[in-house]
Amino acid sequence: MARVLLGDDSSSVLDCIKDYLEIWGNYDVEIFSTGEELVARAGNPNYDAVLSDFDYGSGRMNGLEVVATIREHNPDVPIYLVTGEPDAEKYASTQGLTGVIPKGEGLDKILEVLSSRIK
Repeated sequence: MARVLLGDDSSSVLDCIKDYLEIWGNYDVEIFSTGEELVARAGNPNYDAVLSDFDYGSGRMNGLEVVATIREHNPDVPIYLVTGEPDAEKYASTQGLTGVIPKGEGLDKILEVLSSRIK
């Protein structure tokens, strides 16, 4: 079973995405409420993809800083920025980022993107 690390500062978003990916995608999802927690866990390379929110309201790191820090430990893992930012595509060219998934596109889009990268 593929393992996904998921970071977001909203517990309802974390629970919703986690449940959806575990039920419909058969993924093992670990959740983190701050960028710092996500980065700390990402130091152990036993995972297949990372989904990170852009703005962690309760933490010091934003999603782009999370991407850069994880890339230092794991240069090959797919990392997606999952964000509600209205102009999310402006982050698509961020170095180290595999792609951007706007939250407005829904859970099916997240599952579709992961399924295309993780077997």
